Amino acid sequence: MNKAVFLDRDGTINRDFGYVYQKEKLEFLPGAAEALKKIRQAGFLLIIITNQSGIARGYFSEEQYREFEGFFLDRLKEQDVWIDRVYFCPHGEKDGCLCRKPETGMFYQAAEEFDIDWSKSYAIGDKERDLCICSREPVTGILYGKNGSFGPDRFCLESWKEIAQLICG
Repeated sequence: MNKAVFLDRDGTINRDFGYVYQKEKLEFLPGAAEALKKIRQAGFLLIIITNQSGIARGYFSEEQYREFEGFFLDRLKEQDVWIDRVYFCPHGEKDGCLCRKPETGMFYQAAEEFDIDWSKSYAIGDKERDLCICSREPVTGILYGKNGSFGPDRFCLESWKEIAQLICG
């Protein structure tokens, strides 16, 4: 079985300024790429789980999203960061799908495709809904950009350096 880090994208890896899809506005958060590289070197799969309701709202098309995703992944590769898979939900909040966080459909799809060991895995995001899998499976949750804690096996960390230290030791 594989250990994985499930990552939210906007607000966690890159700056979130609302409906991120324009290449010229991509800005990685301080220390994110370096930490992800270290986590990958420690043997974790890196899997992005992201809500992209801008598609449902008509702010950008799925094609524009995919173009941005390719650009985003290429910029990470330039920093020796390899993402194993990106799962995205194009639906809006009222669409009733099973993939949009806080639903867990994308997590379970990834677990099946990659044979994930939940107990050795982490979920990282800037919102509590990004950690929804932690209430269903023994995944350690990390709320990024905050300080403190909010329950057993859930941490609030302010920097990517702290996140890498927690995961990699």
